[in-house]
Amino acid sequence: MDKKESKLNSEYRTKDIYIASVLLAKGIELKGLEPAEGNKDFKLFVFYKPVECEILVAAFWNNDLTLKARSLFDSLFALRNRLKAEVT
Repeated sequence: MDKKESKLNSEYRTKDIYIASVLLAKGIELKGLEPAEGNKDFKLFVFYKPVECEILVAAFWNNDLTLKARSLFDSLFALRNRLKAEVT
């Protein structure tokens, strides 16, 4: 395994701001944003702890996830602001 593969396996990436909001609301640290491959207009949200991210995303899609509404909306607001800051 080369360094690039190792890096990809140690991070979780998503372009979905709502999934990213769920992860942030559940306490997963956002590493940063990076341009999407093939389309520099889109950004990927990059998180640490890929295994925990996969578990939370599966729970989300299975409708088995409990979140505080305020935390979810605060996370969504923070990510939108982060995207706007990247554009300007």
